[in-house]
Amino acid sequence: MKTLISLRLGCLLILGSALVSGAQNEPDDAALYYRRTHGGAMPPAGVDPSDHSGETDAVVPAKPVVIVHRPQTDRLDRGVDAANLGKGDWIWRVPESAVSLGLASTDVQGMINQAKAAGLKWITVKCGDRGNVWTQFNTDLINRAHAAGLLIFGWAYVYGGADTDAEINVALNAMNLGADGFIIDAEIEYEAVGQKANATQYAGAIKAAFPNRFLAHAPFPIISSHPAYPYVEFGTLCDAVMPQAYWADIGGTAYAATMVTRMNTEWNNWQNSLIGTRRNAIKPIVPIGQAYNSVKGNVDGPQIETFMAALKTIPAPATTRGFKGVSFWSFQHQNTAPTKWPAISAATIGDSTETNAPVPWVAVFQDDFDSTAGSGWTVNRSSTDTLATFGYDYAADGIAAAPHSTGGTTRGVKLEANRSAGAAAALSLSPAGRSFSGDYRLRFDAWINVNGPLPGGGVGSTEFLTAGVGTTGDRVQWDGAGSTADGIWVACDGDGGVSDTTSSLGDYSVFVGTSLQPATSGVYASGTEANARGNFHPYNSAAVPGGVGAPAVQQAAYAQQTGAINPGAAGFAWHEVIVAHRGSAVDWFIDGVRMATVPGASTAPGNVFVGYWDPYASISDNAALSFGLVDNVRVEVPATAPILTLSRTNISVKLGGTAQFAVVATGAPDPIFQWLFQGAPLAGETHTTLILPTVGTHDVGAYSVVASNLAGSVTSMAAQLTVLPAAAATFQSITVRPDLTLQLSAAGETGGLYLLEASTNLVNWSEVGSQVATNGGFRFDLAPGQGMDERFFRARSWP
Repeated sequence: MKTLISLRLGCLLILGSALVSGAQNEPDDAALYYRRTHGGAMPPAGVDPSDHSGETDAVVPAKPVVIVHRPQTDRLDRGVDAANLGKGDWIWRVPESAVSLGLASTDVQGMINQAKAAGLKWITVKCGDRGNVWTQFNTDLINRAHAAGLLIFGWAYVYGGADTDAEINVALNAMNLGADGFIIDAEIEYEAVGQKANATQYAGAIKAAFPNRFLAHAPFPIISSHPAYPYVEFGTLCDAVMPQAYWADIGGTAYAATMVTRMNTEWNNWQNSLIGTRRNAIKPIVPIGQAYNSVKGNVDGPQIETFMAALKTIPAPATTRGFKGVSFWSFQHQNTAPTKWPAISAATIGDSTETNAPVPWVAVFQDDFDSTAGSGWTVNRSSTDTLATFGYDYAADGIAAAPHSTGGTTRGVKLEANRSAGAAAALSLSPAGRSFSGDYRLRFDAWINVNGPLPGGGVGSTEFLTAGVGTTGDRVQWDGAGSTADGIWVACDGDGGVSDTTSSLGDYSVFVGTSLQPATSGVYASGTEANARGNFHPYNSAAVPGGVGAPAVQQAAYAQQTGAINPGAAGFAWHEVIVAHRGSAVDWFIDGVRMATVPGASTAPGNVFVGYWDPYASISDNAALSFGLVDNVRVEVPATAPILTLSRTNISVKLGGTAQFAVVATGAPDPIFQWLFQGAPLAGETHTTLILPTVGTHDVGAYSVVASNLAGSVTSMAAQLTVLPAAAATFQSITVRPDLTLQLSAAGETGGLYLLEASTNLVNWSEVGSQVATNGGFRFDLAPGQGMDERFFRARSWP
């Protein structure tokens, strides 16, 4: 059967070459960009397919951008998961895309609404060509996409060579505008001599400026026909690859399923040919399907359905865990047949438990283990032949500060098992009396030290660091005799010392309670092969490169600490480990790379643990070198925006009285507050309570509060502060003094504000002055000449 398939594919290759003559023995790929923008037709004689100047006049030259090298973190911005990207679509020209839907060319929102209605997770919009920025990619477009819950990437056609610097600026402009990522459309031009260096320069500059922003490249799908293309150079720096799998142009309208088979074979062969650091170019594959018509025939909905079915059912997919993302070219071509949009809308791909929405997390428990007391932790041991040393200074072992240590501190908890008894042993540490519910994750820095010589390690070198969620926190997590392990937990050794195809414990293992999950279970991100849990599996070797030796201090002190560990082994390096409980699944990540996903997790509240385990009876030949370190433990929950209420609404007090507003708010992390008066911030008023100790007339108005945290903010409804009127005043005496000053004395409520008003007709009154009553009275002195002769007077309380 394998021979027949091989011969058939060979015939297809020969047939493709015989149909049309052209460069690279794959003429259908030679001018892909021209074909997909011109109904699948090849460029006529005399037409330069690389001349895109007539596409749009809405361009401006890209301004030079200073590349600021930013630090890299454990995950991509905006929560983008390159290995589970979901369904997307390409937008070439925005006005034409809107018109294709029967909308006005300026109806950007209508276009976004269609993308959302079709179930897309992301769109990518052309943002430039050569050194020109396309103005259709702007903050308004980005904001509309985000408001609809869509990720939006920029893309640009690139030529390399003398254009590289200007093209870098086009990409950085899109990122600075707020794009969630960028896709490189590099084609025939990048097969020229010298372009591999340009590929590294171009993609490297983008990654240097935005190391955590999604970056992909969209190359030819038939690698063997384009050996000069910089697949390795682009792949090493990108997070995903998007082959242009345009089946109708390459093989005809009946070629959709074969396109998937052929592409998959090409990428499998290429990946298997890579060795050493070149394997870093292996990235998740997110194919681009054809939704434009071709001169070989029209594309329709059934072809799209066939293509999608082939992606989801192909045996031995070239991309780990199967194809979890797809997109189509292009938005403006998908209304040329009534069945295209319905087929794209109905298509599903990717894990539904995942989301591309950014998920900020906040710590609800943390310990940096700088204290030697170990208070707040429950230590569960299988025997006394285990040890947890809190506040251990690992600098003595030549180990640098853990990545998330503050101020470069080098203290953590040192874990040891089977120190001298020659029997399997384990210990587990859980936060004392803690219980976590809903979505939460355990996150920490981990180091596994190994006794050499390397790579094989000395006697008893294979020991495991463990961690998990959903435990009761009062038991040892291992599979030893009589084990009562619970929850979902993981184990990783430092030396890759387990046979890759063993049916027992692997280098990377997952347990549900006491049940070890086999390599074929489907929970491992590496796949279902027999070696899915081994350090030499390509996925694991890429996730944890290995190849490092013991710290120099250890090499100097111990002659056995020679050599370097094997690829895929986690020893002698700090790694960030995350075990996340989300919904009804548990995910395991090392340095941001998914190692496993376990479905069907309990949603009952539970604790977490970190631990160490030697499952073998053999004792390390040097106990001083065999240990695990854990530092900077965090239990985090998804941030939630504040919800607040005012404990009181409108308030009325007497003049000079005290007014108090209070707020009750929930949210994670705890919100911070800012009180507002008449919509303007009150300086220094950032607490849950606002107190006005002596209310004056200037305090009357509307009060509100803004509560905010990293998940969002909310502003309360305004509460009105009013001043209650004082008791009515009564005139006590009227005196004309020798200097002709008119003196009016009255009784009133102490602290009350009273206004003196005058009238000539008892109808129209004008204010003469105001006084605050003291000791139950107040007085007005009216000087001569104030026009107060022949007037009526009254005193009234304010307001």
